Amino acid sequence: MSSGVEIRACTKDDLVEVAGLFQAWQDEESVWGLRAEPVERLRGRMGEFFLVARVDAKPAGFAIGKVDTERFCIFPEGSPYLEIEDVYVAPDFRNRGIGTALVESLLGAATAKGISRFHVYSASKHWKQSAKFYERFGFRVWAFQMFRK
Repeated sequence: MSSGVEIRACTKDDLVEVAGLFQAWQDEESVWGLRAEPVERLRGRMGEFFLVARVDAKPAGFAIGKVDTERFCIFPEGSPYLEIEDVYVAPDFRNRGIGTALVESLLGAATAKGISRFHVYSASKHWKQSAKFYERFGFRVWAFQMFRK
């Protein structure tokens, strides 16, 4: 990872910039059905698993996860797990290890809370690349969905 990178919990002061990153992500059209989230909705997602990445004080990316205990067929009933919901790194900051740092930080924060199960879902149009990225963290493909228009 490059120097000058900071990964930290998102604050309300970051939300306008994160909403801008979300809009940039939507504009890339790299994820099926992705809709940028406004500040108001992002505010409701704030917590210990909402991280921002900054490079030399510029917004570079974010990651959002949430702890869930809802029945999920591959985990024992009632077991808490962290669902990684969103991970995005702006194009100018890619291939610097920032996405890796964001995911490692999410996994580490969850592990520190005693959570040892993780789930990620992606509707990325570049699903093979996304799967390969998450496999580096020990994730395995469990299912897949397809569609035809």
